[in-house]
This record gives sequence, C-alpha cells and structure tokens, in this order.
Amino acid sequence: MKDCNVKAVLIDLDGTLVNTLPDRIAAIQQGLQSLDLPAIDDRNVQNYIGDGVWLLSKRTLQESLVNEPNRITDDLIQALADTYEAYYLAHICEHTILSKGALTLLKALKQNDIAIALITNKKNELTYALLKSLGIHEYFDVIMAGQDGAHKPAPDLLLKALQALKIEAKDAVMIGDSLDDREAAKLANIDMMGVAFGYRPLCKNDVQYLMEDLQEALPYLMSKKDDMKKLAPIMFVGTGSDVGKSVITTGFCRIFKQDGYQPAPFKAQNMSNFSVTLDDGAEMAIAQSTQAEAAGVEPTVDMNPIMLKPTADHQSNVLLLGQSLGVKNAYEYFRGDGWLHLRDEAHHAYDRLAEQYSPMVLEGAGSISELNLKERDMVNIAMGIYAKANIVLIADIERGGIFASLYGSIMLLPEEERPYIKGIIINKFRGDMKFFESGVKMIEDLCKVPVLGVIPYYQDIEIVAEDSLSASQTSAQMLANDMDYKNAQYDRLADHIRQYVDMDKVYQILRENIACIDTK
Repeated sequence: MKDCNVKAVLIDLDGTLVNTLPDRIAAIQQGLQSLDLPAIDDRNVQNYIGDGVWLLSKRTLQESLVNEPNRITDDLIQALADTYEAYYLAHICEHTILSKGALTLLKALKQNDIAIALITNKKNELTYALLKSLGIHEYFDVIMAGQDGAHKPAPDLLLKALQALKIEAKDAVMIGDSLDDREAAKLANIDMMGVAFGYRPLCKNDVQYLMEDLQEALPYLMSKKDDMKKLAPIMFVGTGSDVGKSVITTGFCRIFKQDGYQPAPFKAQNMSNFSVTLDDGAEMAIAQSTQAEAAGVEPTVDMNPIMLKPTADHQSNVLLLGQSLGVKNAYEYFRGDGWLHLRDEAHHAYDRLAEQYSPMVLEGAGSISELNLKERDMVNIAMGIYAKANIVLIADIERGGIFASLYGSIMLLPEEERPYIKGIIINKFRGDMKFFESGVKMIEDLCKVPVLGVIPYYQDIEIVAEDSLSASQTSAQMLANDMDYKNAQYDRLADHIRQYVDMDKVYQILRENIACIDTK
C-alpha cells in the first residue's frame, strides 16, 4: 500500500460494516410467498446479493422457477423486487448486526478526526433507514448510496465522496468485502483493505491487507496519520488504595489500542502476592500482565520492574526485573542504600518501553500523599515527573469523603508538583448523576483541576484484579485464559469508560503535552 497520510476512510455497507443477510433472506422469502412462488434455499441468497435488487430478484426467480423458466418475465422480476423492498424496509433491522469491530472502528476514526464516507450500491431510502435503525448514521461525513451515481465496480461513488470531502485519493483508504469494491478502489486510485467475512469473501491473494475484524485496520490507518505518531504518557494515581487505578489503567490500555495506538502499561513498583510467570521464568504482577493483554502487547518484566511479595507483616521478597533479590524488612527496603539502584532500574525499564510504545500508561500505588514515604517515592508523582506524564487523580466516591480526599491529596503535594495533575476521575459512582453535577463543579473550583469523568460502578464486566483472584470470584473462562472471553471483557470495560469519561479532553491533554517527552 502506498505511503500516505490517511485523512478519510471509505467503507462499504453490506457484508463489510454490517451483516444484513438474515433480514434480506426473510424479505426475499416473504416476497416469493406473497407471489405464491416456491421458496429457495436460504444459503443461496448470499450469492445473489451485491448487484442490486433487480439482479437479486432475477437470480431468486431462476432458482424458484428452475423447472418453469418461461414464467420469468420483467414484470415478475419487478413484482418480486417491489414486494422484497417493501417488506425489507418495514423490517430493515430485525436481525441485522454490526460486523465485528465495526463500532470500535467508527469511534476511533471519529475520535481522531479521520473522515468517514459510506459507499454502497444499496438504494438511498434503504441505506438511511438502516443506518438510523442501527444508530450509526451520525458517524458518517458523507453517504454515497445507490442512487447517487453508477454502482460499484464503477468508481463514481468513491470519487464523488472524495470530492465532497475535499480529500485526494492518495490520502484515502477503502474498506470492502468484494472484488467489486476492489475494482472500484483501483479505478479511483485508492488503497483497498479487505474483510474475510463478507458475502463473497475475499482471500489473501485478492488484497494486500485482509482482516477478520474491522478494528484490525486501526494500527495501519493510525500509523499513516501524521498526528497519530505519538501521545504524551498518561499516569493514573489515587487518593488511596483500591480506588480502581488498576482497572481504569486496564481500560485505558484497551481504549488506546482500539484507537490505533500502541500503548504499554507500566508500574514501577507493585506489592502483591499475585503474579504470573513468563516464559523465561521471570515473575511480574498479574495486574500489569492483564493491562498488557488489554493493550494487545506481550507482557514483560519492564512493565513491572520491582515487585514486593509480602512474606510476613513487615517483610517482603523483593523482585527486580522478575528475579528475587531476597527477603527484606520494610525499614531495610525503604531506608536502605539499595533504594537508588532500584529506582534507577525502574527508570531504565520505563525508558526501554517508551522507546517502543506510545502512549505509555502508568499506574501509581496507594495514595499520592503518603508524606512519610514521599522522600523515597519511586512509583507515584516522582515517577510521573520522570516520565513527564499527564497525571490523572482517581478517587472512590463509594467510600465517602470525596471532597476532602481529592482536595487534601492535591494540597498536600509540594506546590511545584501540583501542575502535573491534569485531571480527576471519580470512580464507583452509584445513583443518579444529576444530583452530583453541582459536586463536580465544586471539585473543579476547589482543586483547580478538570473532572474528566464520573464512572458508575460497573456490573457484568469481569476484569482480573489483584484482590479478587480466588476461583469463587473469578470465572473459569478467565482462569482458563480464554482470550476470546477476556478480549470481550476488555472491550466492554473500554466502552464503559468511554461512556463516562471525556475522551476528547483526554486526547487534547495528551496531544498538547507531547512536545515535552522529546526534551529529556
């Protein structure tokens, strides 16, 4: 595929963005029934669609009346087409579903200011009715349907879309499921990406880039967008322990992956007895391993360079880069001479990751305002400052005392550290958010920091957390490493966070502060 700066994605409808086959089968069979004609095999309808209603009706009649071909006339074809369209319009979205990854793709393109044009041979009335029924019509900047120009494989609809968008062909990509889509893209001089699940499935020899899931397009599309190369790091810290830092970090790792970036998690130091063993025998905390899964990258010990595994009330086995340094008591660890070495190793691990991934998604530990430990902090604000990260403070409203915990956490920081706090997320909200709107305004006025979101307590989303690893709390599918199930959970978590966090503001913060990461 040619080198370009992707400014627009042109995408086919039926078979690519949506699976309309069940509703179309029902409509054609209903049309036959209304004309007192024999039904056809449902499985054959897939081979008849894609070239307009007239040809669909003709091919259907050729099967239905295979033993009476003389009965097939233009009038009968038109009668079937009319009854088909009338029934289909009235039942246009009873069984139609979005293709895998479709909504993620649309959201990511819209989030990153890439224009979206729908290109379909489907009649305009049917197209608009379907899009509105699915609730996705607002994603499209341009819609070119069957009555707007010559049908694919002619390039007319694609060229008209580019003209409407005022974008050159070299800066656009077409996504489709058929050879007609490929030919139209070729004639329009537009790069083509194909899907393997369409009505007339493409194979690897048909296109250079073939996908099983539409969100697989995002890494390529975003890598070709000039302002998508890098984002500044983001760090999630808390007013205390168990406010939801790990889960929110996991969700943001997934969001950035969905949006076409290549994120990686990082937590300089984690205290936990729940670990995973990597292929080389090294250990790392399960939280960062889970975050790496959500980000779609292989977990490495650099993501959790220091791990403390408690062995008694005041003792822990200290692991550096997955290998044990022996058991140390708390005073020895925090006040001993080896602390600087451990901090430097954590910084080196971060730097290695930051060279490969963007954005880096950091997680703090406990509270940012443990004053007795601040002198030797290597995991909270000090790490954020080293990484030049945009720090987001998370508070758990379920515990109560939300105003005091947020204001106190920020005001207990040295004055020169407070500007690093770029946003606040209020987690685990229950009840009607309307009653807390004034509370959000009060927090922003008190703390002088924007509230990026208020996230309700989630249900029916399963994410492995360090404090819930027993078999009674974790499903067999999670424990058995069922990646299809786990990926579905990560996607649901990302959707939940997107619904309640102002991602436009998050991206604005990360883009405004990108320059600082290149000035170390």
